[in-house]
Amino acid sequence: MLLEKAGGENVVKEELAYPKVDWEWVVSQNPDVIIKTDYLKASDGLPGWSATSPEDSNELETKPDELLSRPGAEEISAVKNGRVYIVKAQILFGMDSVFGLQLLAEILHPGIELDAEEVYGEYLEFMGLGEEEGRIVVYPEV
Repeated sequence: MLLEKAGGENVVKEELAYPKVDWEWVVSQNPDVIIKTDYLKASDGLPGWSATSPEDSNELETKPDELLSRPGAEEISAVKNGRVYIVKAQILFGMDSVFGLQLLAEILHPGIELDAEEVYGEYLEFMGLGEEEGRIVVYPEV
């Protein structure tokens, strides 16, 4: 539902919360954008990836490769146009979903400037959680 509110269309139209599909099916749908969620926990135990950790940097580089190296990936519009993203799942539900909605809109509509990262920092500060400086919640950066 969040994806649709951001102006996207989920090619998996099933009502299941966590549907499973075959990779061949994804290739046949030829999506314009691929957003893979991940319950990111960095090497330091904090949410998201640390921008300064070599271990996290290595993981950042290999996560998209897991998708891009699959058979037929090179035929998908999202892959051809560099629109494959890994997103911290935690920002797509609960209170963080306000930020997640903005981030999805920025992913789906290149050129739109919603300052999602700035809004998320303000939200964390308002909640007394402190800003997650040096944290990466989407890769590659939008």
